[in-house]
Amino acid sequence: MLGQKRTAQTVAIIGLGDTGVLVASRLVKQFKVIGITTKPNLVSGQELGKRLTDLPWWSVHYNTPLKRFLGLSAVEIIQAKAEWVNPEQRSVRIRLPDGLDSIIHYDYLVIASGTSNGFWRDDSIRSQKEIDDALQETPRALRRQRRSLSWVGVPVVSAVHSTFAVPNRQNK
Repeated sequence: MLGQKRTAQTVAIIGLGDTGVLVASRLVKQFKVIGITTKPNLVSGQELGKRLTDLPWWSVHYNTPLKRFLGLSAVEIIQAKAEWVNPEQRSVRIRLPDGLDSIIHYDYLVIASGTSNGFWRDDSIRSQKEIDDALQETPRALRRQRRSLSWVGVPVVSAVHSTFAVPNRQNK
């Protein structure tokens, strides 16, 4: 009808990692976008070696608060964990940080939940402080492991070396 404003359709995006952030920043130009994320930052999986050896540098470049992305300024970002999706009702049940559940309705759904590797990526709801604490703990844990492994590694290396050593041949 003439003169009536058309309501934008809603896109819900589960996961605001690398892919979710890119998709949200593009779709927000044509849709109402709701981003559902367990963390308030984009915690990149890039440069793992640098992260473990120079965390302050890595944090500046790869641990970015979502609110710093200009392309997300019109995106409604909800920190929560997606618990289930109901395609028939076009809804997602989310668990908020306080433990309460809420329902998000959508016209379109994008699942960009990424991967969980048990090392730095998981689906737990974390605050900025919890992210920072976890980032600090990983290098400490690896240093503790390295000390243990270097002590245990001596007999293992010796055993492997003796198994694959070429016997001495005497000249005849």
